[in-house]
Amino acid sequence: MAITRPITKTIISTTDFGIPVADQLNLNTSDIAALKPGAWQPVTFQNGWANESGFQGVRYCKWGNLVFVQGSCVHADATSFATVFQLPVGFRPPSSVRLFGQAFKTGVGGSYTWRGDMNVNGQFTPGEWLPASTPQSMTVGLSFFFSIV
Repeated sequence: MAITRPITKTIISTTDFGIPVADQLNLNTSDIAALKPGAWQPVTFQNGWANESGFQGVRYCKWGNLVFVQGSCVHADATSFATVFQLPVGFRPPSSVRLFGQAFKTGVGGSYTWRGDMNVNGQFTPGEWLPASTPQSMTVGLSFFFSIV
């Protein structure tokens, strides 16, 4: 004898605590859709900086109110603390952000503590290399994010 499968019906109330369910679902869907990351954009380098060959180029994107920057760049004479790149309006932090990381001195070896500043004008500038020897070529990997609000 075959067992008859019960027919299940789910009834969703149109209100929950006085809030129409459909309106809340639409609001949530819109909020989630707004969090989709934007397309990655390559930075425009300044002052002799360039993408490091064979690695992810430096790029940025916005996801909601967060801006992500990632990639690896190199400079043949990284003794200059001139601007590396500048993010466009809409991708800049409301206050300057100080970053720390490790950098590699090409051809000589050795790891250096590295400091950079993501400034309110969108300029990303290296701050200093420690130890303070004169690097001939410096490779810097970037991976950071900040809020624009």
